[in-house]
Amino acid sequence: LIRKERRTGSCKWFNVLKGFGFIILDNTLEDVFVHQSELKMEGFRSLEEGERVSFFVRTRNSGQRVGALEAWQVCSALLFLCGVSTDKVFL
Repeated sequence: LIRKERRTGSCKWFNVLKGFGFIILDNTLEDVFVHQSELKMEGFRSLEEGERVSFFVRTRNSGQRVGALEAWQVCSALLFLCGVSTDKVFL
């Protein structure tokens, strides 16, 4: 079984040519894999180093993190989602 947990973090690095990278979780500083297909944004999907994101983390029951999904850019410290209504923020 895989669980989904809402988290926030910062982009550690993202390779735009390969379409993937890693996000550092705010609370644990662990790295979580993110693929461009999971980035919810208009146009070309990528992240910049240090960019703030809000996302779900897939976790197996064993505790192993599988990766990030449904990742959104965070526009400010108030955690507004870029281009998405704030009623969709589940922190």
